[in-house]
Order: sequence, then structure tokens, then C-alpha cells
Amino acid sequence: MYRTYQLQAHDTTLTHSVFKQWFVRDFDDNDYDELRAQVASGDYFITLATKLDDLSQELADIHPDGHIALEKTIADLEKLQKNYYIRQK
Repeated sequence: MYRTYQLQAHDTTLTHSVFKQWFVRDFDDNDYDELRAQVASGDYFITLATKLDDLSQELADIHPDGHIALEKTIADLEKLQKNYYIRQK
């Protein structure tokens, strides 16, 4: 189950995108297990790209700049899927 916290009015988290992140969420162990399974199968990059593509399509009319930024990130993830894998430190 997710636990979501509302940040104060002047609080934001650091991000490398055009969006401000206003919520911080903790994940339970089941979410981490699913994440590890995606990494182990080699599908994490493309799974993330698919989720971002769904969000990008929703933003296309509402926030065109955000849509373009997400599409570039999706393209990067597709390149990573073809050429790299994740390994545990």
C-alpha cells in the first residue's frame, strides 16, 4: 500500500524535468519485489518507458512542453533497453 505525504507550500523535491514533484511516496515491499522482478527480467527500461508514454499521451493537449520532454525520455529509455542492463551494486 502506498503512503503519500503532502509537502508544505514551499517544499519541492529535486528533479531533472520540467515538472515540480509535490508528493513523496513510500513503497511497500511488494512494490520492491515487482521492481526487482522487472530488473531481473531485463524489462525495466521498457516497462518504465511504457508507463511514461501513457502519461505523455495524457499530457499532449494539456502540457505540450511536458509531452515533448517525456517523449525524449521515452526515446532514451528505449535506447537503454536495447543496449544496457541494470545490475545491483
